[in-house]
This record gives sequence, C-alpha cells and structure tokens, in this order.
Amino acid sequence: MSQPIVLWNAKRRATHAFDDAGISITKTILPPPGPRAPYDMDQEPPNISKTVPPLAYFCIRALTPHADQLHHLQHSLPYSRDVVSALVRRTPAPLPAKNKDSQPFFVSIVNPRLLATLAQVMHPLPEEFRDYDIPLSDVHLPLLQRVPSRKNFCFITLLALPYCKELCDDTIGVIRRLNTLSALDIKGTTVGSYGLTVLARGLSWSDDELQSRTGCWGLRILGLHSCTNIGNEALPILSKFPLLSSIG
Repeated sequence: MSQPIVLWNAKRRATHAFDDAGISITKTILPPPGPRAPYDMDQEPPNISKTVPPLAYFCIRALTPHADQLHHLQHSLPYSRDVVSALVRRTPAPLPAKNKDSQPFFVSIVNPRLLATLAQVMHPLPEEFRDYDIPLSDVHLPLLQRVPSRKNFCFITLLALPYCKELCDDTIGVIRRLNTLSALDIKGTTVGSYGLTVLARGLSWSDDELQSRTGCWGLRILGLHSCTNIGNEALPILSKFPLLSSIG
C-alpha cells in the first residue's frame, strides 16, 4: 500500500542547539497522525433490512478492497437504487419523510474505496455522487490515484490549499503524485519559483511497459494570488504544463 500524502513543513518547527562538544544539532518534529476521516467517525449502525439485499450488494462489498483493479472489468451494471441504498445511508431529514427514497445519499461519509468501486461497476450513479471531498492525507487517496479515469468519472481533479502554512518549496513535491489533477489552488502560500520548478520536474513518463505519464500533465487552472515569492521568472516554468490555461 502506498504511503499517504502528508504536507509537513519541518523547517517551521526546527530548533537548533549545540551539544557539549560544540556540535550543532537540529531537532525537528515528526508530523502528527492525520484527522479521522468522516467515514471512520460514522458509528451509526447500518440499516436493518427486513429483506435479504440483492446479490450485487455482496459482490460490491467483496470488490471494494480491490477498487484499483476493477478497471480490468469489461462491463458495468445499470444503476440499482436497491443496491446503492443497501450500501450507502441517506442524508438525515429534518422531519420524518414519507418516502425515504427521496432523500439524497450521504456521500460525504462513504468510504473512498466503496465510492471508487461503485463508479466503476455501476452507471449512471445519482447526481450527489459527482462531488466527493477527501483530505490530502487520507490513507486511501493513493489508491484512488491508481484507478484509471473513464468518460464518466475521474479521481482526484481539484486540490485547494489556500494560505496553507505547510505548503512551501520543500513540500510541494508531494503534489506531483496527483496524476489526474486539473485545478490547483495554492494562493497565499510561501511557494516560490523554485517550488513551481519542482512541480514541473514531476512531468515524466513511467519506466514500466505501459509507459504511462506521471505528474500533473492535466493541470489547467492554477491559483497563485498573493504568492509573493513568485515573479516573472516563473513564466518559462509554467509553460511546461501543456494544458495550463488559467492563472489567477
């Protein structure tokens, strides 16, 4: 399993001291564990059904741990409300609803592996499945990056890190692992021209038989407002992103 992506500016927390021999010692702090994901905090027991769920329910549950391998399947299933309702809870209604099926699905607490499985084996999904927020440090985000994009879905396309104190020239390199990124907002950070160079150096081709592209080749929108460390010297660097069309 790939390591999660962690933004951690160790220089901000480094302390310097000298030992008895006069040797300089630099002390740094390791990053703390990331916050618990919403799908881990959801402790509500699953709905108790009076009927046995469809066979597809059990198949999807069995496939979920292997979401990054499902692109080898040649066919998908038509959307089934009964199957998805058995897998995903509905958004709580402020008042008792006469028809619970009219309530939207509670997508924000869905495990990303289950979401990736549903996107690959069932089409079309309801509209609320189109957007899904996931922390950069989520343990399953590297798995989502291994799921090839299709015409009906793509993971991960937008990353918003405005005014993030952990993002700098030394840490921006981890973003190169997001191969499907199309929009990046890093306004108000200390990232400079060198950091953009690090990001551009990630544009490469893999050494395996597939010869797939790695890096942010699909980057189209880049937010750099209030990035005071970036000057005109960054223009040749930005030109290396072939699809970049908007800089704000």
